[in-house]
Amino acid sequence: MLKHYLDLFRQFRMIILAGVIGTGAFAFLLSLLLLQAMPIYRSTVVVNMKPSDEALMFNRAFMGVTQFSPAVIITQTQIERLLSRQVAERALDILIEESGGSLPADPPNALSKLKTALWRNWNLANYGYFVPAGERQTLISDLQGATDVEMVEGSYIMAIEISYDNPVLAARAANALVQAYIETASETFSDDAVGIDTALENLQTDKTANLNKMIEERRLLERQLPSDSVNDGRMLLSAGRVTAASKLSEAQRTLARLQSELEQIDIADTAAIAEMRAEIAEAEDMVSQRTQKVADVEAELQYLDSTETALRELELRIQETESDLEELRARRLSTSLAREARMNQVEIISRAQVPTYPAFPKVFVNTVVGTILGGILMLAPIAILDVLNTRIRTSEDLRLTVGERALPTVSRKMAKHARRFLKKGGAPGRELREFAEKMSRRFLTEGHKHWPHQHIYVTAIGSQDHVERLYVVVQAAARLYAPHRAEGVAPLKVVPLPPVARLGSWAPYQDQTIIIGIASGEADIDEIELVSGTEIARGAVTYLAVVL
Repeated sequence: MLKHYLDLFRQFRMIILAGVIGTGAFAFLLSLLLLQAMPIYRSTVVVNMKPSDEALMFNRAFMGVTQFSPAVIITQTQIERLLSRQVAERALDILIEESGGSLPADPPNALSKLKTALWRNWNLANYGYFVPAGERQTLISDLQGATDVEMVEGSYIMAIEISYDNPVLAARAANALVQAYIETASETFSDDAVGIDTALENLQTDKTANLNKMIEERRLLERQLPSDSVNDGRMLLSAGRVTAASKLSEAQRTLARLQSELEQIDIADTAAIAEMRAEIAEAEDMVSQRTQKVADVEAELQYLDSTETALRELELRIQETESDLEELRARRLSTSLAREARMNQVEIISRAQVPTYPAFPKVFVNTVVGTILGGILMLAPIAILDVLNTRIRTSEDLRLTVGERALPTVSRKMAKHARRFLKKGGAPGRELREFAEKMSRRFLTEGHKHWPHQHIYVTAIGSQDHVERLYVVVQAAARLYAPHRAEGVAPLKVVPLPPVARLGSWAPYQDQTIIIGIASGEADIDEIELVSGTEIARGAVTYLAVVL
């Protein structure tokens, strides 16, 4: 397979060489043009984004559902804020202030005019109209487009890079962008801190008012107790309930005794009956009073129990409110400390310096890359053509079609070595020697299984030049490997024929050995199969070789 692609490369080497030289020269000239007209200078600021405790706590909680580290999450958040329009506008204001009210502007060159025209036509093609941007809008867009931020993985360090065609402006813009970010972040944090302080203060005031209200409610409930202590009041009421119950029982026994005595008085003794009934009425009234007394004591006990439950619930609410107030005080203190820490959150590790050399274009690098790309662009269609095409181009294609009667490829270099060998003798080239060796093996293993007796005929599917090249190589190979002839026997002769298209008939070459050269890309597989068949001349043996 490697030999197949080497043969392809040899065939298309001029096209590949032209593509490589052309793309390399184009990349070289374009790089020189850009270097003169539009060089790009890059200046970098390295900063360390120190996260707050709140951010770390949030990310530790967030880590439960994500695979990213806190450093990645926090740094990506800061990058998005850094690339925002708000920061770009502030950076532009800083640059304008440092420049005395206006930025230095070079007159537009041909490339910038071309870029503007392309952008105008692009918008017209997509939307049907074009709205030119104002000067400030253009400057902000240029600054955002020139900004690139990279993070050091696993850390809070960021490299902020600005690319401009002016090296001084690139360094100033990078430093201004970081300064704008620090100021914007500080202002945003200050506004957020004021809002948080106000919210915490309002919440603390509400909690305090609610606590005072509950304390007053507790005081009113405690005033309604029969004693200073709930337990003392329950003991007094329990004792009163026992006494009232005892007196009720005594009154009930007295009533029962009087009723029993009434039954024993003689009916005729009306005075005694009237006196007894008066005593019974007094006893019944006493029972009723003492029953009510017991009920009142029970009611007071129940009220005491409900008051105690209300006091207990109120005490729990008071404790919860006091705990909330303590937490709010701690949060206000933590916020105050965090505010002081956040004011120094961004630490500048190294400020931007004016670059000495442009980062783009790099003439040598671009030329090398363009040369490589040119080679790839030339090789790609050749590879596609090799996959899709059915024509014979290499000896490997030929071997897959005709099998063992395929001979090695005859190149221009091999033909040159063969002419020199025939003319001057000496040692043959490696390719010529390999061709002769393989041709000899094919004669002994294929067809008649011996070297031809008198003639080897040579023709080609191609031009007369292909026939000549094949003829010279076969003649040199025959001189190297043809067997020794007995005295009086005519030496082996290599006979060149016209190209196949001009032969007319194969009949004169019956029982002969014919070597057919195939010009690369001139014949497809079906044609080669027909040419290599024995029907072209009865008893003739054909061998085939690709001729470059």
